[in-house]
Amino acid sequence: MEELSSLIENFTPPQNTNNVTEDSWLCTLTDSDNSFTKQVSANLDMLRLQPSTVKPPTKRNRSVPLKVELFVWRAKLHRLPVKLELDKRGLDLGSVLCNICQDSSETTEHILATCPQVKAIWLDFYKWWNFSPPAELNVADLFSSSCSSSLSSIGSKIWEATKWVCGYSIWRYRNLKIFQNQIWDIPSILADIQLSSFKWISGRIKKAQIQWSQWLINPSSYCVVTSRVGIG
Repeated sequence: MEELSSLIENFTPPQNTNNVTEDSWLCTLTDSDNSFTKQVSANLDMLRLQPSTVKPPTKRNRSVPLKVELFVWRAKLHRLPVKLELDKRGLDLGSVLCNICQDSSETTEHILATCPQVKAIWLDFYKWWNFSPPAELNVADLFSSSCSSSLSSIGSKIWEATKWVCGYSIWRYRNLKIFQNQIWDIPSILADIQLSSFKWISGRIKKAQIQWSQWLINPSSYCVVTSRVGIG
């Protein structure tokens, strides 16, 4: 009985009849007593994409969803769960060969740039833009906004965003093949890249007034291109 009385005493709130308030949730992220969804979301983004003093700072591009930004950030740091990295961490996969070409170990560089089947997607991607592809493909260059001086500020953002969407789509279809045994079909993947990039970019860059018919034929027309040679 003594223990019960002590427990009741400890959990009984102090009697304050002069200032009675109802229980409520408090948000410590701001000075306000109220929790705002926008503020919480902004703080979560900051925590997930916070630049490090050791790692390179996070590159942002608001023309694409956060999931695409996170993918590019992880790809640049070679932090994607590719087979070779999982094998190094002791996960027995049976084989570390790329599921797409079945010829080389699956590394970040391989699955996003150097795999012959992936190269074919990038070549079609550059052809769609009417740009000359770089002599060698690598993750760092593909996800950069190189040669942005030949584009308008909006054009540079659009060009970078579409490359990010291309890499993200390649990774997504890689996962679909591994986990759902979906057929790797290059024309279908390119069509998905065109549609996804159009929906995301046109919805976020309103002043570009991007039209689907023109986007499908020549997306570079929205970028005010002054040079179409050697853009990587």
